Amino acid sequence: MICLTPGQAATHLGHGEVGTTKLSATRRLEFEAACKLLKVSRGTVLDYPDSKLNLQGFSCRGCRLTQMVRELRPHV
Repeated sequence: MICLTPGQAATHLGHGEVGTTKLSATRRLEFEAACKLLKVSRGTVLDYPDSKLNLQGFSCRGCRLTQMVRELRPHV
């Protein structure tokens, strides 16, 4: 499973003051826990900016994802 962003652009940051770095770390832990629960053998979180994915170059995203699919060789 591949998650393109670490999820740091949430509008609700929870209780207290939480910065984007802390929120990103929390989201990564949540993603890891979800992968375990779903029995996903390999989960990867990329560092594209959350809520700004459309501003990233399409060819950059496409090349990175193509490379990962070729490395992982998923069964479809």
